[in-house]
Amino acid sequence: MGRDVRRVPANWEHPRYTIEDAPDEPWVGSVRCLLADYPEAVARWDERAEKWPLVKDFRNGGWKPYEGEKQSFVDYAGPRPDPKNYMPVWPTDECTHLMMYETTTEGSPISPSFATPEELARWLTDNEASAFGNQLADYEFWLRVAGGATSVAMVTNGKLTSHAITTANIDNPK
Repeated sequence: MGRDVRRVPANWEHPRYTIEDAPDEPWVGSVRCLLADYPEAVARWDERAEKWPLVKDFRNGGWKPYEGEKQSFVDYAGPRPDPKNYMPVWPTDECTHLMMYETTTEGSPISPSFATPEELARWLTDNEASAFGNQLADYEFWLRVAGGATSVAMVTNGKLTSHAITTANIDNPK
């Protein structure tokens, strides 16, 4: 949870609810939350669905068929992930810009897209973007996160703080 930089095309505009797909009328025009990794979510769901009729065989190792009644996997886990609830998957060479997302919910943008980590960090700092809850952050924090560091919230001595840790290479997106 926290903040996540995502690579997007230069002209990407995050979708908003329409009258056709909004959960309720007040939602029309508001930003739709989109999860980050559709291919991974589908692969994980498919793998779990395939193993659902099986149980771990601790005596012989591996898996064996479950004997008895069991609810369906869809009843247990819900339907297979729907691509409309996830960020689009673009070719890597089209993803030339960076956009900051909050990931405390499913994922909604907290910034426009920018061509460089420095531009994104400057915008987040100048616009007093939330690092977590009501916590603000300085340019160096945002630059680390825009460069691929992980944003985390920690409670230290009873005080909530935000930190950017575990650097990553944004040029090698998931």
